[in-house]
Amino acid sequence: MTAHLKLDVVRESDFFVEESEHDIFITGTSFSMPKFDPSTWGRKNLYIQAYDLTLIENIQSPGKVISINTRTLRTPSTITIDVSGGHGAPHTLRANNGRTLGAAGNNGQDGSAGKDAGTIMMHLENHIGQSVTLLAIGGNGAQGQHGGDGQQGPQGRNAKDRITRQSDEGPGKAGERGGKGGDAGRGGKGGKGGNGGTINLELGEAADKTKFISKVTGGKAGLPGENGKPGIGGNGGKGGKGVSCEYEARDHWR
Repeated sequence: MTAHLKLDVVRESDFFVEESEHDIFITGTSFSMPKFDPSTWGRKNLYIQAYDLTLIENIQSPGKVISINTRTLRTPSTITIDVSGGHGAPHTLRANNGRTLGAAGNNGQDGSAGKDAGTIMMHLENHIGQSVTLLAIGGNGAQGQHGGDGQQGPQGRNAKDRITRQSDEGPGKAGERGGKGGDAGRGGKGGKGGNGGTINLELGEAADKTKFISKVTGGKAGLPGENGKPGIGGNGGKGGKGVSCEYEARDHWR
């Protein structure tokens, strides 16, 4: 059985809170909304039923449902009711660099998508007070992960020394060119923006419609991750040693 918790009220009449795993129901006659804690109530759907309701602070429940049904709504100061979706979680590290000589950097992962916005439902006959802003905006996608850097290319092979004989006289051969550096890792794609939510607003003739501002839109897509840097070419091999032959001509006919 769900427990009924009687809370302190600002106005004279009582109200009751009924809470389940996913929903919170607040019912009463004339009362001020109790202090809203986003870290607890903001994780559940919120349903408010009242004859005369006063809102004294903003209400935020990302991606959830907020339903307010009252004859008279009072807002002594400007109020925002927000069910916008959360943003995609960012990558904290870039992709791994190439691990061995000439190896390519790893490609970055795509950014996580933004969360979808929730739903706001308001039905009231009369409104007294300051403006009310209703937001149901999709969360922004996260930037893609940055690609890893390519590793330096391998060193070229050394040239062999010349053989010490007259026919090999001359400079040593050049060493081979160094190997190609590793390719850069590709940056990940940006995450998709979350979908905009829904706002259903029903106002009586006594309510000033210009004091209610609604905004529903999808979230922005995340930026792509940056590409890694390509690896530099490997060092060239060492040149071989040359041979300089010196000899004395002799007259064998003497």
